[in-house]
Amino acid sequence: KKWLDLQFHDTDRQLIKKPDELEIQLENPSKKIDDQLLNRVQGSFFGMTLGDALGAHVEFRPRDYLIANPVIDLESGGTWGLSKGQFDTNGGTNMDTCHQPGTALILVVQLINIPLDQLDFLSDQNLLENFDTFCSNEGVAGNGALMRLAPVPLFFQRDSKTAVEYSGISGQITHGDQKAYDACRYYGALIVAAVRGVPKFQLLSNEFYKDRMDWFNGKPLHKDIENIAKGSYKRKNGYEDGIRGKGYIVSALEAALWAFWIDEDSFEKGVLAAVNLGDDTDTTAAIYGQLAGACYGYNSLPEKWLKAVYANCDLQRAKEWMPVDVSRWIRSLGEPFPKYAAIFIRKAVSGSSLLTVIDNKTLESYGVEDDQDRRKIVEYIKTLKSSSTQGVTSSNSGHDIVHNERYRNALYPFNTTGPADVQIQAAPLHYQS
Repeated sequence: KKWLDLQFHDTDRQLIKKPDELEIQLENPSKKIDDQLLNRVQGSFFGMTLGDALGAHVEFRPRDYLIANPVIDLESGGTWGLSKGQFDTNGGTNMDTCHQPGTALILVVQLINIPLDQLDFLSDQNLLENFDTFCSNEGVAGNGALMRLAPVPLFFQRDSKTAVEYSGISGQITHGDQKAYDACRYYGALIVAAVRGVPKFQLLSNEFYKDRMDWFNGKPLHKDIENIAKGSYKRKNGYEDGIRGKGYIVSALEAALWAFWIDEDSFEKGVLAAVNLGDDTDTTAAIYGQLAGACYGYNSLPEKWLKAVYANCDLQRAKEWMPVDVSRWIRSLGEPFPKYAAIFIRKAVSGSSLLTVIDNKTLESYGVEDDQDRRKIVEYIKTLKSSSTQGVTSSNSGHDIVHNERYRNALYPFNTTGPADVQIQAAPLHYQS
């Protein structure tokens, strides 16, 4: 996969491109994205993040405390002094799994003295053969293996057997107990099925595992996980009937599925039920959110929470690649710029890339040969950025700006009822305060 290779700014291969500088090289899919699939994938990510954010400020609080002070909305402060909508390790770990998985690896290679600039080209065969990725032990069965699970089954969802097996392996790396491996396999299978549109009643069926034995490569589940698959979590009175949001992975899996079972098709009801069990509140709710979000979809998640969740701009990047709108903006500048519109389409330049990455040198590399034209485009981008940042309070970063309504109004100033009906405004572009 070419996107796994190092990318450089220069022909001497000295200046490595950072992730945000690679955005402009993203290519549009070869065929139309399945909107329902995308809705469910995003629902799983955001469901996990919302669960974490809702439970973070009461993490490790006992059930009695939650009875007296039930969580009903996103809050700040609490156990870790977080801001409203901010998450801790669960949400962060899942984002790292997608965006920057090398943090832990860097710590490891530093311990064994591997230069970071050689990490991608390691040739010491003895070191490679002796590098044990399974660095845990039997008996380690914490819920952390489930809290970070979603990216794995989502990535492999087209191949159920691979998705289930790698879900288990992802847990084994840090949680060596058989129960952790099988809890991740079973929950990974549920997430894959949910993303594929399997109805909720089938996800909750006591026969789900039996009906999909082929997904599990002939490896039976540990009896404790199989009991859950057969419906041990279906206890009407929840906590009073023994459901616990604890750090033990069997308890955590049971608690998350209980919340999914009793939520009456409401993400809000289910995630709050998971949090209000007490104890490891954020992890229980994050595990619930991965499956419930995949089942209900991003569009069914509470809008009030989506707007408040920390780093929502970064999490929503997948939704915001709109090079066609950027090319329209280029055409709106008037002559001689419309001739460059196709370049921005071909290079898949997004709104955030336009605002944060495009400069004279980049434009030249794209094929904008006239230096005066390049300079004018850069100036128009500066004008656009200046006008769009008025009233932006969340952050000065381009990724926050691109999701700000004022920015979008400035960047996409088109009333379009059809291809021939685009009303173009000349730059510089402004909006009403």
